[in-house]
Parts: sequence; C-alpha cells; structure tokens
Amino acid sequence: MILLEELINRGVLDTENSEKIKKLSEEKYNGQIDEAFAELKIDEVAVLEAKKDIFGVPIKEVEAKKVPADTLKLIPIDAAKTYQFVPINQTDSFLEVGIVNPEDMRAVDALTFITAKLNKPFKLFLIKYSTYKELINAYEGNS
Repeated sequence: MILLEELINRGVLDTENSEKIKKLSEEKYNGQIDEAFAELKIDEVAVLEAKKDIFGVPIKEVEAKKVPADTLKLIPIDAAKTYQFVPINQTDSFLEVGIVNPEDMRAVDALTFITAKLNKPFKLFLIKYSTYKELINAYEGNS
C-alpha cells in the first residue's frame, strides 16, 4: 500500500508497525486503515500530510462543533459512514466535503451522484479521522 510505504519513508512507521496496521485493518476493521492508525495511536497529522502529498487533496482543519446540523443533513448518514466523507461547509456555489480516504473511487462516485441531486458541485478536503468520527457522532445526534 502506497500510504504505508510513504509513512515508512517519512519515519512515521517502521516495518513492524506497518505490518500490524495491515493485519489489524484487514482482520478487525474491514479494511479501514484509519481505524488501525487510531488504535495504534499513529500521528494523525503525519498521516494526513502523507495523504495530501500522495493524492493531491488539500487538508482542511475543521471544528466538528462548528458544522451546522443543516449542513450535515445534505449527505445521508449511511453514505457518510460507508464512504467516510462528511459535508463540512456549504456556500452558494458549492459544498465542501471532508474525506478520510480520497483514493476510494467509490466514494467520489457516490459523492458525485449525491451532489448532482443537490444541484451543487463539491470540493474535497482531507480531514482528520478523529474529526470525521466527531462529525459522525454529531450526525447521529442530529438525525
């Protein structure tokens, strides 16, 4: 996996932790590598920076408490959970969406479909996995 190799190259992970993460994500988290990063307490900012450099998606720092409930409701919670993306801001001209795994093309396809129904284009931003989890909790509190 490109991300794990990059994190090894940056000194964030060693080979042993990389193997643990692979195994943990496959066996316990159904392939969700960010769950494994969180469990092993891997530096979230370093992971985010590596993703930005690999995938070319900008990072956006988001305070989960400041995302309005009406913004969250623009994307169905099932889609947010399945594809690990959440709406983080809306303007008159576009919807800002925070994503955890920008290499998941299914997520981008789903987002394109959802935002077409809203008649609003989207801009993707990488967000911290912890922020994503906070926003999912906010969704569940607001749905």
